[in-house]
Amino acid sequence: MLTKEEAHTIISDINEEAHSMAWDSWSEADEIGDSDDEEDWGRAEEAREDASYEQAGYFRSEFNALPQEEQDAIWHYAQTDEDFQEDFKAWYGQEEYDEYVSGLDE
Repeated sequence: MLTKEEAHTIISDINEEAHSMAWDSWSEADEIGDSDDEEDWGRAEEAREDASYEQAGYFRSEFNALPQEEQDAIWHYAQTDEDFQEDFKAWYGQEEYDEYVSGLDE
């Protein structure tokens, strides 16, 4: 099984790749946020949420392409280590993480 450090390196690398894949959306949100018009600030926040959701989708796609044994090790650490879980949840998607974990309990 992977060590926690190896598992964290994998998910960190996946997150960097996912961020790169969603770069255009993040850039667009930043451009809107740089506006002097206060009405644009709310739109910028929505655009950031959309970019974050897009990035999480790319993260999940890349994660699901990992060998099953690596996925299993990562899920193990995500459920047993609070710091690891915090990063993984943020990158995987909070709702999707909760759905997956609740499915394990059934």
